[in-house]
Amino acid sequence: MSITIEQLDGDGKENNITILIGKNLLLKFTPGDSIFFSEKILQDLIKTPDLLCSDLLTMVMEEKKLSEEIAKGLSGMLGLQELLIKLFNELPPRLEMKETLKKRKDAIVTTSNEIKAIEGKAKFSIAKNFPLFFCQKCNSYLANSIDSLPKNCKLCDTKTDESNPTFVKFIDAKIISYLNGFWLEDYIAKILIRLRWKTWCHGSVMGSSGIYHPVDILAVNSEGQILVAECKSGAFGGRDIFNFTAQYFDIKGPYGFFFALKEIPDPKGKDYMKRTPGLCLLDKLEGLNEDQLMEKIEEHL
Repeated sequence: MSITIEQLDGDGKENNITILIGKNLLLKFTPGDSIFFSEKILQDLIKTPDLLCSDLLTMVMEEKKLSEEIAKGLSGMLGLQELLIKLFNELPPRLEMKETLKKRKDAIVTTSNEIKAIEGKAKFSIAKNFPLFFCQKCNSYLANSIDSLPKNCKLCDTKTDESNPTFVKFIDAKIISYLNGFWLEDYIAKILIRLRWKTWCHGSVMGSSGIYHPVDILAVNSEGQILVAECKSGAFGGRDIFNFTAQYFDIKGPYGFFFALKEIPDPKGKDYMKRTPGLCLLDKLEGLNEDQLMEKIEEHL
């Protein structure tokens, strides 16, 4: 006989959601914010078949890396300009300062062109064109919008020109944050849905102790079994394993999955997961297609 799973207290986006499993089991789930729900381009990315072994994921991650370089470059320009403003109170401006700022600006534009080239190959636009304003005389970085554009350059006091922005293509900070890890949670949730589990991502669950634990994925099947999962797209170690197991035991679900793209570097943590009933470590997931990943999950259910 199937178990009825009923979600109370809203549509999944409010706080303090109660998940009723059967007649007796209640789970308290508090969802977290995720840009995934508002950005269709991210939903399209997660829908990509066999994403873990696709060229698209490789190209998107390369765009993310280049976008981080642009953010770092702009931050570096602002830091240099603040230093120069202090120095110019004591020393006269020098021509090489203008050339230094121009080289930094040109490097940002070059990186933007690399992103455009990748998107041309991928035919998938996850980056956006942003208007950036630079001083026409000394090349200093002024602002990323007309609203924040000063009337005069703080470095050389030249009147700013709002009619001539430099358009630079990069991924914005919120999407970069998502691509640094949250994407894997939504992708694994997609696989669990294919295996007939109902899933919730990016939130926290109240354990038997009354403490809320952050969980990457909470899943429930038609038999009323609970699965909690941790997803790691980057580096991790044994401490992450043991922190997850502590949460798993407090939540008291029959299944605790630790998904990782890379191989766990800690043999003790891997051995602990193997020896503990209900826990499962699935690492080295890079390059697997969806059927292979589903097969690995089913082996432990």
